Amino acid sequence: REIVPLFKEALTNAGKHSKASNIYFTFSFQNNTLQIIVKDDGIGINSLNDTHGNGMKNLMHRANQLKGTLQVISDDGQGTEIIFTASLPRKGSYLSKQIN
Repeated sequence: REIVPLFKEALTNAGKHSKASNIYFTFSFQNNTLQIIVKDDGIGINSLNDTHGNGMKNLMHRANQLKGTLQVISDDGQGTEIIFTASLPRKGSYLSKQIN
């Protein structure tokens, strides 16, 4: 339940705050590990300690709920890259039972 809102929050943050011309995203899934990357070519985050409201707090909370990691890479004028990585349940687990 947290993966879609996490992705949506990352895209919303980029769209509202980055002043980017382009926003890129990738999803990969290998060996039961999901990785979502949202990257923009915008203004960057001024300070990683400045959360600019609830957006970054929400992303970190959702990543923690999923027992994943959230990496934020940003430089002024160089855009922002948000990388979420988490191990997903293996076949036969709760997730695959919900999907089937």
